Amino acid sequence: MATQALAAGDLKRARGAAELAHAIAPYEETPQLDLAAIAKKEDRPADADRIARQVDDWLDGTGEGPLDLSQRADVILRAHRWLERRDRVG
Repeated sequence: MATQALAAGDLKRARGAAELAHAIAPYEETPQLDLAAIAKKEDRPADADRIARQVDDWLDGTGEGPLDLSQRADVILRAHRWLERRDRVG
C-alpha cells in the first residue's frame, strides 16, 4: 500500500501505510525502507539516509549482526545510494 501511494504521489497515505506496517512489524525492513523513500520524497535526505543506515545496522536477537538483509532490501538500499556516504566515510 505504501509503495502504491508513494508511486501515485500521495505522501500522506504512503506515510500512514508505512507507519502502520512499522507498528505491526517493527523489525521488518520493508516498512523502514518505505519510510526512507517517503522522507526522500519529502526532501528530507538526511532522514532517509539515517533510516537506511539503521536498517543496514540491525542486529539479530542474539546481539550478533548486522543481519543479512533480503536481496530486495539490498537492491533498494543500493539503488537509492543511501549507504554510499557511509561507505566512503567508514
